[in-house]
Amino acid sequence: MSRATTEEPRLLSLIHSLLNRQKAHERRKRARHKEPGDRRDSGRQGYYCWQLAAFYDGKRLPQQVDFKLVHCRDLSPQGFSFYHESPPRLKRLIVALGTPPFKFFEAELVRREPAHRERENGWILGCRFTKQLRPRAGDVD
Repeated sequence: MSRATTEEPRLLSLIHSLLNRQKAHERRKRARHKEPGDRRDSGRQGYYCWQLAAFYDGKRLPQQVDFKLVHCRDLSPQGFSFYHESPPRLKRLIVALGTPPFKFFEAELVRREPAHRERENGWILGCRFTKQLRPRAGDVD
């Protein structure tokens, strides 16, 4: 079921601009498709690059030192997935997408599976965007 909102066209535009600005040197093209078990209503695009993410408890936002590089694998207007060395203890995270100045999003973990079928170690974590975080008055851009 689609979770369409009034912000979806703007979010879709933002995600597409992030995809277009991506500077990762290893870029694989994938046609839009649905894998077995995929519940997304919109197509995803390969997004093979390193981005910053930090898990958090939903109370106190992560600090700059809490962010770690994660290897992303795909991106859609509803969410993204990435590789992680182990299943996380927390279900919420903040991800910084694009190039500086980053766009920050809050997301929730909705799927995890072993990554060995893609010849990777660890896990593939699927996340759904819950909201975009915007700078507050007085924050540095």
